[in-house]
This record gives sequence, structure tokens and C-alpha cells, in this order.
Amino acid sequence: MKLTKIIQRFFIFISALFLTLNVSVNHINAQAIPFFWEFINVDIVIENNGDMLVTETQKYTFTSNHKNQRYRYIPLDKVKEITNVSVSKNNEIISSDTGIENNQFWIRWEYPLNPPESHTFVIKYRVVGGLQESGDNLQVYWKAIFPERSSLIKKSRVTVTFPKDLAGKILEYQSFGVSSEIKKIDNKTIEFTAKKELPPQTELEVQITFPKGILNVSNVYSESSSPLNSTPITSSKKKADWGAVMIMYIPAILIGNFLRKRLDSTPRSSNKLPSLNDYEIAYLAGKKKRVIDLAIIKLMHSGRVTFDSIRGNFFKSDIQSENNQASYFTQKLYSKIHNRSRHNLDINIKQLRSSLQEKELVLTQQESTKLRLIGAAPIILVATAMLFKMILIGNMPPVFIILLNLLIIHSYFHKSGLNSIEDEVNVFVLIKLFIDSFIQVLSYVLLSYIILFFILFIFSLSVLFTFSWNIIVYSSFLSLTILLMLYPILLLIPIIGSFQSSLHRSKYGNYVLKKLQKQNPHTVNSSNISLSFALFGLRIIPTGMIYTALTWSPPSYTSSSGGGGGSSVGGGGGGGGCGGVGGGGSCGGIGGGGGGGCGGVGGGGGGGG
Repeated sequence: MKLTKIIQRFFIFISALFLTLNVSVNHINAQAIPFFWEFINVDIVIENNGDMLVTETQKYTFTSNHKNQRYRYIPLDKVKEITNVSVSKNNEIISSDTGIENNQFWIRWEYPLNPPESHTFVIKYRVVGGLQESGDNLQVYWKAIFPERSSLIKKSRVTVTFPKDLAGKILEYQSFGVSSEIKKIDNKTIEFTAKKELPPQTELEVQITFPKGILNVSNVYSESSSPLNSTPITSSKKKADWGAVMIMYIPAILIGNFLRKRLDSTPRSSNKLPSLNDYEIAYLAGKKKRVIDLAIIKLMHSGRVTFDSIRGNFFKSDIQSENNQASYFTQKLYSKIHNRSRHNLDINIKQLRSSLQEKELVLTQQESTKLRLIGAAPIILVATAMLFKMILIGNMPPVFIILLNLLIIHSYFHKSGLNSIEDEVNVFVLIKLFIDSFIQVLSYVLLSYIILFFILFIFSLSVLFTFSWNIIVYSSFLSLTILLMLYPILLLIPIIGSFQSSLHRSKYGNYVLKKLQKQNPHTVNSSNISLSFALFGLRIIPTGMIYTALTWSPPSYTSSSGGGGGSSVGGGGGGGGCGGVGGGGSCGGIGGGGGGGCGGVGGGGGGGG
């Protein structure tokens, strides 16, 4: 097996392993934690001054030995303060400790255990400044059943009671998180009952709206103002983590690209330009794809091959007889177009590569692999650090990070379809290019990342027996959505696409290519259409599809438009290959034109155990 394949499989396996460990950690913990909640009932009483008196009744069932300490964490980012805390059991007060850490108010208490047994604890506290302002109304917006826990809750109920002054004046009420049955007990009491068990990381959040001006409220939370007692460091910390991830990848890519070029030990043979034919120049500039395109262009110009725009196929033309003097490579490609045979095509490409290697213009497989590893090393280090951070801290979306890592590393070790552009640059062509490239990557993922999908499938089956199909369906749609969002972003990152086209060239090869491009500037009236296309050519056919599935005709190669192309995203309309084929980018560029519920603003939540 080739070294690059071994490297690829290794990183795929490691990434899949990290992902599986991360997404299954909660599931494993849920099975390992020796207790669960029979129920958690929360009663919230709203006073005339806007304070909320909260009573949480939690019934624990312990199945085996466990530590005696219990706790409850309540976020402070949307409240002024929490006071009057008490913990009791059987109407007897239990000694408890309180404090603030990481912008969360914590309550801790201890009680001796002798499992298996059940214990019911009642936690009471006053929330000052917990009501929220929403236009001309006020809201009770509270995450009553907290998501940050490691065990399930079999039953839960939340009851909110308002003062008499608000009787009959409640405007609306709803819940978020787990599905619940909502019942209006009377004209000032609303009850929310969960319809099913609450697994770890699920919540029940309630929102009740009523008019301003009725209660004598002095402290409320508003989205337009800062939290009442401190800055919401929980939210800012998450943003900082996201920012750190994205910022770290940029220098990692730059450093990897710099190291790859710096540590390229291949010598520059001389400052003289070697004698190269059009196909060798095409391979030097654009590898196999450019060579195949050039051969098709020559066949079409000779009249030996035409294109059926209705059927979307190239086929042998009867207008002219075969030219026995055509190059060996063109003859083989012609034969392939005619009878759809793959025989000898790859051998001839290898002959081209061997010829260029003898002239020290392209790297050997071992040299290329070494430089790809050097270029990918900083990315791999960052990816590993982020994956460990996810497992240890668990505050970053695992699917997003895994896909980002795989796609970036993929760009180092595999041929890219991101540098292609069609003959006419417009929105329809770009959409077609996106679809073709996405299908190519999706097919690659389905075939080459089978380890990842197999592990995820096994994990999904284990989840199925504990939770429900909803989790699997949700995870699948989330993964697909993130991939669809990530892919166009990668399409528009020139730094990933630009170095792809040069990973096969030596220092001398880069020097020769630049010299040839400078000595043979791409112009509309190019005297040598083949050389012009070999040096600057556009992709006239979709990535990976040479003979079929074309939805538009190739250009006539007789007229032209567009100025000099750029090598980065958004560059000006590039001069077309072969006498000016529309607009587009040159040599590796994407090219420019040619020619908690309801936004999660509720208070409460936190964790417990």
C-alpha cells in the first residue's frame, strides 16, 4: 500500500476514534453514573416586585455506591443575584454551601448514602432580577430543568404562579427543549409537564409573557443591556473558543506551506529552460486533468472528435480520417473516447511523469509525500489539540471540527477538484461546478471514510437502544448541514486551492513554469493555442467527467474575451485558454467573472448532580 494511503487511513481512523469518543462520552457516563432522578418538579412563584421564588423538588435514586455530595449550578448571566438559599430533606434543613464560580451560582450539600435507596431533596432560592424585558411586555423565561447533568430524569413538571394582579392578564406561554404538555390550572397558574424522560443534555425551558406596568418591578434583564451583575463570560468564552479554532488554522496553513517550500531539498538544475512538448508543459502546470483537456482540444481542432450537446457525449467524427501522425497519447485518448476503454491511458501519464522526473521538474512519489507531510504537520497538530480540547472540556461542536480537519487534511493528500472553472463564468456554471465538486468529495467520503461511517453507525445503534431515532436523524441532518455550509467556504479559500497545483513540482519545475508563462504571455491572438492552454488553460469539462454528463457545449476556440486572469478568488476575468475561452481564473484560482429556545435567551439552566 502506498505511503500516502497509509497516512490517509491513519488520520481517518484517529479522527473517527476521537469523534466517537467525544460523542459517546455522555452516553457512557450516563451508564456509569450510579443514580438517576425519579423526578424533578420546579415551582416558581412570581412576587409583586418581580422576584422569583423557586422551589426544586428532586428525587434521586441511587443504584450503587456513590459520593455523598450533591450540587446545583445556576447561570448568573441573566439575573441580578440569587439569595435565600436552603436545602432540606423531610422538612429538615441540611447544611449547604454556596458560592460563585465562572459566572455560575453553585449550591452544594452532603447527605450519607446507603444504596440502593432513594432520597428527595428540596432546594429553595430567590431569583432577583430574573424577569426579562421584551418590547412592551415582561417574561418569565427560565430554564427550569437544567441540561448540564450526567443522568436522566424520568419525570419532570414546572409550575409557574403569578400574583393576583396578573390574574387573567397572561398573554402567552410556551416551552422549549423536551416536548411538554401545557395546562392552564387557573387564570394565574401555568403548568408544564414533560411528555417523556429527559436524557442528559436535554432541558425544559418555559416562557410566559405578560404586560408591563402591573407589577412593581425594578430589575429586569433586557437583550439591549448588559447582564445586571456581570458580563456573560459563558457566552464570550464560547465565542473565544470558536475564534481561537478559526484563527489557529490560518497560521497553521501558512506555516505548513512555508515549511513545505523551505524544506524542499530538490535542487534547481540550471537556469536554462529544457525542451518540453505541449503535454509535458500541461502536466507540469496542471497535472493529469490539464493533459486530458489538452488532448481533447487537439482532437476537436483536428476534427477527429466532436461533441453532442444533446446527448452530452464526445464521439468519433466521420468528417476527417484518422491522423496516424498524432501523438501516442492523443491516439490513446481518441481510442478511449471511441470505445470507452481505459487501457494504457494511465501508463502514458506515467511516462509523462517519468520524463519530467528525469528532467528534475517534478517530484518523485516519496519526495511529494514528505513535503505533503511537512505541509500538513501544523494542521495536524492544531487538529489534535482541538480534538483533545473537545474531549476534555466538551465545549465545541465535534462534528464541525472533525469535518474541518478531514477536509483540510484531505486537501494535502488528494487531488483537488477545487481549481476548476468552465468556459463561461456565470452563476449557473459556478453552481454546476459546485455540484460536481461536491459530488466528487461526497463520493470520496462515502468510499474512503468507511471507517468513520462504520464507527458512527455502530454508535448510532447503541444510542438507539437508550434514546430514540430522533437523536440519530437530528445528528445526520446536522452533519449534512454543516458539510454543506463548510464546502462552499473551502471553495472560496485560495490558500488551500493555490498550493494544490504545485505539490507535484520541484523548485526547478516551479522556476521553469514561471519562465515559460512569462515568455509566452497568454493573449487573445496566441500563435500556439495548445501551448497557451497548457500553460494557462481553463477546465472546459467538469471535474472527473470527461466524456459524459456535460450540460453545455464546449467553446468553439475561435473567438475570445477577457483580460489577464488572477490566481486567487475574485480575480478579474481571466483570459481564456485556446485563443481565449471566456473568462476565468488562471492556474489554480477559482477565478472571477468573465466576460436555549427562541435564540436561547432564557435564564436558569446550569447543571446538577
